[in-house]
Amino acid sequence: MTHLLNVLNELAVTMHAGAIIAFALLVSLRRLAPHARDEHVVRSFRSYGAGIGLSLGAVMGTEIWRHVTTVNPGEALPGALGLDFSTAALACWSARALCLFAYWVSYIVLEVWTLEDCRRLDKDGVVADPAAYAEATGRVSRHLGLNALLIAAVVVAGALARSLS
Repeated sequence: MTHLLNVLNELAVTMHAGAIIAFALLVSLRRLAPHARDEHVVRSFRSYGAGIGLSLGAVMGTEIWRHVTTVNPGEALPGALGLDFSTAALACWSARALCLFAYWVSYIVLEVWTLEDCRRLDKDGVVADPAAYAEATGRVSRHLGLNALLIAAVVVAGALARSLS
């Protein structure tokens, strides 16, 4: 069962991290493609929101499931969510958990607040104020870049933890 859980988690992380990193690159490099307008790039990201959200749910669910089912005999509360820095491998898993939590909060902020200006300015496929929309797209680009770095840290910390185990 543990192997199945690990496979499901890695698949979910790969799908989610791949999408976030790809969209972060697409939004940040949109100026290099003369035909790619800000609203087209942001609309593409927004239209894939369900896929990103479902894969993030799968990541969080499998991470929690894995943590709760991996019980250390010496724990005061077996399966409790906690951090352990006693060994290098456990420190990497704990760092992964912290990065994942920071990423999760940051992603919620991106979806709820950072993208709101783009949604508000893009009514029925018409951008009301192109200058304001370009500024909002810049904020989305910076926030997606931060999220790409955080999810990459999750992936790297997991790989380090597996190599040290």
